[in-house]
Amino acid sequence: MRLLRFSLFLALLLLCIVHASEPVDKFQFWQIRPGMSETDVVLSLGQPAKITEAAQSSEIVHTIKGTELRTRRRYTYVYSGNSQGMDTYITFENGVVVDKVRVPR
Repeated sequence: MRLLRFSLFLALLLLCIVHASEPVDKFQFWQIRPGMSETDVVLSLGQPAKITEAAQSSEIVHTIKGTELRTRRRYTYVYSGNSQGMDTYITFENGVVVDKVRVPR
């Protein structure tokens, strides 16, 4: 069972490494939806060329048990386009897609 898990992990890792070298096309871009997990994005698009981190912020959240202070982590994956393509920016908040944009190079 461990060998099967390791083999699956290795296959996914190799797929991500091979897949990361290509720019994001329009079809792949439109498949990314708000609410997707970070893992789903990496499986679809591969590893990003760069990750930019925004300052962390905190907010007070009302719950059934009262109020609690939660930290909000915001960061952006940058996928570089080719010389004639567009760079793709996918913004996450606490591991979930909240925004995506394509910018001409």
